Amino acid sequence: MSATLDSNLFSNFFNQAPVIKVPGRTFPVANYFLEDLFDATGHIIEEGSRYAFREYHQSEKTTLWVTSQGGEKHREVVDLAQRDTEVSDLYSGYSMSTRLSLERVDESILNYDLIEDLLQMLLIYPERNSTLIAPDGVDISNGSILVFLPGIGEIRALTDRISANRTLSNKSKFNVVPLHSKLSSADQRRAFLPVKTGCRKIILR
Repeated sequence: MSATLDSNLFSNFFNQAPVIKVPGRTFPVANYFLEDLFDATGHIIEEGSRYAFREYHQSEKTTLWVTSQGGEKHREVVDLAQRDTEVSDLYSGYSMSTRLSLERVDESILNYDLIEDLLQMLLIYPERNSTLIAPDGVDISNGSILVFLPGIGEIRALTDRISANRTLSNKSKFNVVPLHSKLSSADQRRAFLPVKTGCRKIILR
C-alpha cells in the first residue's frame, strides 16, 4: 500500500478494520552528482568515446563565391555547422577534465567504465577519495554496495564486467550478487545472506 494512504479513512470504510503500524527509521544520506563522480574517480570522457555525445545530423556545407581584395573570385566550401569549443563556467568549481567530460558526456548511455572506477575507488583505493564523504557517523569501510541498474540486461552486463575485472573478481574479498526477477528464489536469497569477515557484498539490482 502507499505510504501516503489515509489509514483511518480505509479503516472506517471497512467497519473499523484493524490497522497494523510498523515503525521504521531513516538513514543518513549524502547526495552526489555526475560531476562529483568524475572529480572523485578522475574518470574522463574523451572525444569519440562510446559514452560521448554524438551529433547525428550531417554537417551542413555550402559553396560560396569569395572575392579577394584584388577583385578575383573563387569558390570556397564552407561548413555552416559551428562547434562550440568553449567550456561552460557552470561547473567552475570542478577540475578542467571534469568540465570537459561534462561537455561531452551522453547521459543516456550507461557508463560501465565509470561504475567500475567508482567501485574500485570505494572498495580498493579508498585513500584516493577526497570528494565523496559519508554522512556524519557512517562508516563506509565495511558493509555492502547496492548498485541500481535499468534492467536485467544491464545487470548481466555489469556482472560480466566485474567478473572480468582483475581486482573486483577476487571472490575472497568481493561477493557479486545479481538480483532480478528471472533468478530462482534461492539465488535471490543470496542478497540477504551475510558474508564472511573481510568480504564485501556488491548487489546489482
